[in-house]
This record gives sequence, C-alpha cells and structure tokens, in this order.
Amino acid sequence: SAFGGTPLSGFAKQRFAQGSWGTLGAQNRANALRLALVFRYGGGYMDLDSWVPSAAFAGLGDFVALQAPGVVNNAHFQARPGAPWVALLMRDLAQHYNGNRWGHQGPELFTRVLRKACGRRFVHGVARRGGKHPACANVTAL
Repeated sequence: SAFGGTPLSGFAKQRFAQGSWGTLGAQNRANALRLALVFRYGGGYMDLDSWVPSAAFAGLGDFVALQAPGVVNNAHFQARPGAPWVALLMRDLAQHYNGNRWGHQGPELFTRVLRKACGRRFVHGVARRGGKHPACANVTAL
C-alpha cells in the first residue's frame, strides 16, 4: 500500500475498508496520497496546471508555497523523505478528517498545521531580517 509505513497507514486502511472518503472522495484520496508519497520518497509535488523548470527548486530544501497572506497552498511543496513536518500534516489529516469540506485536507490542512507549529508570521510570509523567506521546522515558506 502507498500508505504503509506512514502516519496515514491505519487511517487509510479504515477509509478504504469502509469506503468512506466523503462526498469529495477523489480529491481527499489525492491529498492523502501526495502526502504519503512525498513523506516516503521525498521530492516535490506540483499541481498539473503549473509549470516550473526543475532547476528552479535545486538547493531549496523543504518548502511550501503561500497562496495568499495567511494561506499555505498544498499545490506546490517539496520535502525530504520522512520530513517531520509532513508527518504532522498526515497526523492532523487523520485526526481532523472532513470528507465533505472542500480544501479541508488541502490548503486548510497545510495552513492550520504550519500556523500551529510555526506561528502566524510564517504562514503570512513575513520575511526575516535580510529579506529571507520565513523558515520553521526545516521548511521554508515561499
């Protein structure tokens, strides 16, 4: 299973057994799967309606993209294998799952978890001294 060995393992087994991913099942399964795959193998995720040359991410390390001030987007992110901040996302997804609310397992998940872990300044993209992007828990907000 793609979810095996990740913080979503038990959660995914339960959802597949019950067939209960909610009214937004395909979107919710995709959000969970992308987290599990990036957690397991590392690498980046980008929605298919985006194009960025792969060299643009070289040397960036773990990052998330800000959709707007105060909103972290799950359409563009990168993490190393086993990144603790991705594990936090998966645990929150399993604990606060709402299969009937659009974005709850997407941008809302990334925003609430990173706001809790890193603070308001991080999710608002407030630059540190010297104009550097905000960073917390080995992840940078772009």
